[in-house]
Amino acid sequence: MRLTTMNTTTITMTSRQIAELLDCRHDKVKQSIERLANRGVIGLPPLGEYRDSLGRPAAEYRIEKRDSYVIVAQPPLSSPPSSLTAGRSWRHR
Repeated sequence: MRLTTMNTTTITMTSRQIAELLDCRHDKVKQSIERLANRGVIGLPPLGEYRDSLGRPAAEYRIEKRDSYVIVAQPPLSSPPSSLTAGRSWRHR
């Protein structure tokens, strides 16, 4: 998996990458991100664009490291193996 660089100092993980790591649906990860941002737990991350499997443009969030841990820890996404997987993913960057 490749992390995206938003500028020369910020490394991000996308909401799609988090969904892959946790083996869950991307739309559910995006809902969790939006819910956390609405509650003020994290800031709403910037949106990026990618092409889905049919070639259509779709949106993904670009999440900084601290916020990725918060997102992974949220039910129903959370589980101890999920947190470990996210931690390992960042460590390999």
